[in-house]
Amino acid sequence: MDRPKVLLVDDEPALLRGLANALRREPFCVLTAPSGAAALEVMAAQAPQVVVSDQDMPGMTGAELLGAIARRHPETMRMMLTGRGDLSVAMRAINEG
Repeated sequence: MDRPKVLLVDDEPALLRGLANALRREPFCVLTAPSGAAALEVMAAQAPQVVVSDQDMPGMTGAELLGAIARRHPETMRMMLTGRGDLSVAMRAINEG
């Protein structure tokens, strides 16, 4: 049986590496992307079942990315990861992604 694919998206290399290392200990195939645009390329090629995205990234926010994924791949589970406690960001993530 194939391991579930999880795509982690964050523009901070150290955080991305740390999250990937933590998940690799579990039965997941971990994919990473440093930006929203790169994440969409991975989505098209690899079709992960789960996407975990940072909110604050240059070029495309996590909410924008998750919204694009919801439209293109509605079966994909989407999660937001952020260090901010901003209610407007949470609402945008819920409504868009």
